[in-house]
Amino acid sequence: MSANWCFTLTDINGKVCMEKKLSGETELQIQLAEFPSGNYFFTLSSGTIIRTGKIIRN
Repeated sequence: MSANWCFTLTDINGKVCMEKKLSGETELQIQLAEFPSGNYFFTLSSGTIIRTGKIIRN
């Protein structure tokens, strides 16, 4: 990742659980142990590039 990126994790209700600004990093590790079980959605964005995905925590 050569640009400035923003990682956002939201719960199923749309509440932002985590937000991180990334600059020049090529890897991101997140700890989900502190979050309750459920479905989460992440967004990774930089300018006009937006990637989304789903994380299921059992």
